[in-house]
Amino acid sequence: MVLPRDRRVLGKALLWLGLCLSGLGALITLGGSVAPWVLFSVFGVPLAAPGLLFAGAWSALAGVLALSRLRRTPLLVAACGVVALLAGTVGGKEAPRVVAKQLLSLRLRLAPVNARLEQVSLAPIEPFGELTRNRDITGPGPAWVVCGGGLLLLGGLATFFGDRWQRACPQCQEIWSDTRLPEMLHCPGCGFKRTDSRQCSRCFQVALATDKHCTHCGNAL
Repeated sequence: MVLPRDRRVLGKALLWLGLCLSGLGALITLGGSVAPWVLFSVFGVPLAAPGLLFAGAWSALAGVLALSRLRRTPLLVAACGVVALLAGTVGGKEAPRVVAKQLLSLRLRLAPVNARLEQVSLAPIEPFGELTRNRDITGPGPAWVVCGGGLLLLGGLATFFGDRWQRACPQCQEIWSDTRLPEMLHCPGCGFKRTDSRQCSRCFQVALATDKHCTHCGNAL
């Protein structure tokens, strides 16, 4: 059984773990979005098509959005992780299929020329080499995006629950609002004293326990 105070400590640890996972996931997602998604060769020269030409554009957008919202909206970060997972999974299968289809179309266009070359005992033109299965021309980009999306999803959820547990009252478990925390001395639900700070009797501003005078109005505490 997790005690209330232990739950807040666990929430703080879970919050920082979630932020680290989310940040790492966003960077991996961005890297996978610009990494090669399709690898092929033209006349023996290796070429690569980056993910930004395919569904990697969506995963890149999700990575940038997640980086800008790591702490503020963790559920949005988790949603960005889902987008990256879908982009890497579906787009990773679709991109090689589209490229292989285009290469096959170009090969069919060269078929009449190759037929005439064979009639005069010349070698056919094969600019793309031997086309095999689609997964054989798949680059590392989709796998990176899937990995980054999974980290974004886990990190966003961990940040969300960690933040709630950290701001939960140890006594009544009410979630404290971020906007009220700076001046909140007691829990609004049960009156639990959450800090050693005091309140000025004149201007009612929060003062530290070691302050002799209020920093706002100068009243003796």
